[in-house]
Amino acid sequence: MKTNTDKLSPEILELRRRVEEKANIVPMTPTDFSRLSALVMEKTGDLLSATTLKRIWSYIQGVETVRLATLNILSNYLGYERWNDFVSEVNNEGQSDYLLNKSIRADELEVGDIIALEWLPNRRIEVRYKGAELFEVIKAENSKVSVGDTFECGFMLLNEPLYVTNLVHEGEAPVAFVMGNKDGLTKVEKL
Repeated sequence: MKTNTDKLSPEILELRRRVEEKANIVPMTPTDFSRLSALVMEKTGDLLSATTLKRIWSYIQGVETVRLATLNILSNYLGYERWNDFVSEVNNEGQSDYLLNKSIRADELEVGDIIALEWLPNRRIEVRYKGAELFEVIKAENSKVSVGDTFECGFMLLNEPLYVTNLVHEGEAPVAFVMGNKDGLTKVEKL
């Protein structure tokens, strides 16, 4: 079975979600990735470095695909023998609605495109795409992010949290950030 190993594929996003759930960690800091690496090692006996995990979670940029050996280890952490076993189960368990939620990929946008994002309780931002997965906040209501902030993001998925990297908030040092952590994004729309 040939599968998509693009780190933003629906299958890999689902793998990440399940790993986070099992580990009870939403990795957002270097310490989180080190803890996740240790948990995977403890369960599988295989080492996945914190750096490899950071690439898969888009905490750091540079690699757009994930090695099959890495996917096999993460699948094994979840109790599957191999990546293909995980993909087969995900594709056969009636979750196509989850995998096919409305989404926006940065590589499908044009520089200057504007995206509206909303999440509970009443958060709303509009962002302008600047290219190379970089967005600038141009409107913000009831959010911790402010107009002028920038962040990097490759994929926005309705009903799922939005994880961004290199958020520069009011000129401070870049950080990872999550929007809609509990209930996910309630609106993802290209204006």
